Amino acid sequence: MDTVMTAVDLCNGALGRIGQGASRPIQSITGDNDQSEAARACARVFDSTRRAVLAEFNWAFAQAAVVLQSVNETVPGFAAVYAMPTDVIKLHAVGGDDYFPANFHGVSPRFRKLRGANGMVILSDSSPAYAWYTYDAPVEYGDPLFHDAMQWRIAAEISLGLKADPRMFDKAQQQYVLAISKAAAAAANEGGDVDLPTPDTIRLRGQ
Repeated sequence: MDTVMTAVDLCNGALGRIGQGASRPIQSITGDNDQSEAARACARVFDSTRRAVLAEFNWAFAQAAVVLQSVNETVPGFAAVYAMPTDVIKLHAVGGDDYFPANFHGVSPRFRKLRGANGMVILSDSSPAYAWYTYDAPVEYGDPLFHDAMQWRIAAEISLGLKADPRMFDKAQQQYVLAISKAAAAAANEGGDVDLPTPDTIRLRGQ
């Protein structure tokens, strides 16, 4: 079973990778529980880094499929307009009952993202329509490869601000790229990029 890692765990791991914070691990990156320079640095970058790493690769734990909800808008050239799910990090494919994406490499029915009158919408010719996407997953759901990538990306983001050895920034960037490559290789060895949810097994987040 994968070890559950929290935001604080990941930040302490990142600090250790750039030679910072080993003698005084941070206790929190929210509120007033920890006002150290390291904690503030981690707090500034954590959420943006999490979203960036989620978008970098099609992590299996962060995939979702949902039935799209139509909105009362029309756009010339498309049969239907749907509300964008609120937790989308990266939209992979949109299709109807007769479509299932093959690890996001196949040809998808055409769709388009657009800012509508009341927020982002998805234009499609399918009705009903389903969306497959990477969702805004908490780090606790992540697997070891994701956690490794997160720690290196955080390390790169905070290293210069904490005045770490400048070589640590370059090392962290290089190791982050390597971590993403390892995730891609592991997915390929398992026979595909991700374990895609199907429209008839739409799930709630985290279940």
